[in-house]
Amino acid sequence: MPLKLTAAIALATASVSANALDISDFQFGAEVRGHYRVSDSNHFATQFPFPPEALPEGETSAFVETVDAGEHVELSMIALFARWNISEDWLAQVRIEGVDKYERNPTSTDHTVSVDTAFIRYGQRIPALRLAERNTFYAQVGKFAKMERQVARRTESYGLVSTAFNRFEDTGLEAGFDLQSGWYGKFSHTVGNPVFMRDPNVLAGDNGTNPTPPPNHNPELKSGIVILYDAEVEGLDISEAPETGAALGYRWNSKDLHQRFSAMAFTNKRQLTTDNSLHGTFYGTDIDLFDLGEVPGAGGIRLPYEGDNKTETGLNVWYEYGNFAAFGQWVEQDMANLGRSGQEVELSYVFQSTFFFDEPIHITPVIRYSQIDHDFVGTPNYPAPSVWWDWQKVDYALNVDVTSNWRVTLEYTDNQFERAGKTENNNETLLSVRWLFD
Repeated sequence: MPLKLTAAIALATASVSANALDISDFQFGAEVRGHYRVSDSNHFATQFPFPPEALPEGETSAFVETVDAGEHVELSMIALFARWNISEDWLAQVRIEGVDKYERNPTSTDHTVSVDTAFIRYGQRIPALRLAERNTFYAQVGKFAKMERQVARRTESYGLVSTAFNRFEDTGLEAGFDLQSGWYGKFSHTVGNPVFMRDPNVLAGDNGTNPTPPPNHNPELKSGIVILYDAEVEGLDISEAPETGAALGYRWNSKDLHQRFSAMAFTNKRQLTTDNSLHGTFYGTDIDLFDLGEVPGAGGIRLPYEGDNKTETGLNVWYEYGNFAAFGQWVEQDMANLGRSGQEVELSYVFQSTFFFDEPIHITPVIRYSQIDHDFVGTPNYPAPSVWWDWQKVDYALNVDVTSNWRVTLEYTDNQFERAGKTENNNETLLSVRWLFD
């Protein structure tokens, strides 16, 4: 573990030990998710010069195609988590996920057990829509969600913006302040999520899973129709090419708390690398993904990148009015002169009904619109031309919280992209059942 992160954890541990520990305030829980999935079947030829033995039998080219088309029943996740309010000022939290079928990063050959979050925090980190009762400060170290990420997402699927820019947690340090006046700020110094590619539907897809594929190669899981996205971090070193981030926001609550509002502007910056790899794929990340010169037979195949700077600038807006909730995010990104922008809006409303149950159940219809527009076009023989197609996605969902422990979600994804002047679709229907014990 790098020296800076080790020193920070040691300092936090020493500070905690100086205070009285409350073992009784320890919470443990578990979560299980299962799904019935129906995915459209689509495939589009690419001009990448794969050798004949790497192609399906009878084909003369490879394809970007639906990861796992058809009807499927699958267990997607088993998670264990713990939360310990060590003292009035200190909190420790960890979540470990197994199976993790929809979050394997970047391919199905990734680890089947992973640490989703693990951090220790000093001070109070105020939720997005809650006004601070007093001026507060917090600092945390470990692995945690990115500060601009939508926490209360109401679907199993993700929008295009949340998939591309902040789906996965990052590792490092974050600090912030919350003022009674409504102003708040956040600052981060983290490893930075590597750039890779994945399908924006629930399964990531397999890209580069086998460097020596067998003859008539036809893998069970296909590549997916992919976009570039910030993948999961696999290291702890925040001393080399780290990502720095800052955010400034304002909150407002009505006196009766019936209305809540928050807006936050944010920015992130880091240098792209040329020597990072991900477990489970022979493709590189960052610039090694933009320039495939090191892949056999791919000399000269590259995206039109320049330099090595990666920046994101964005705005989040939250609003609640009674049982109605809205979230919006806008992001402008530049990856070594590969520019793109994205917008995402999610609306939901919670209804209560007893039906034939003794206690009321909560029914929440959700609609989310997201889009990504690209300012670059790559060479035609790049293996995944979908990374520069313009996309828009509409997710329709209905959550039914039968109890606080059981949730059923039915959702339909209308996924569209522009290819060669035509509008194409890669849609998906998902029925999810979640059991939560806490």
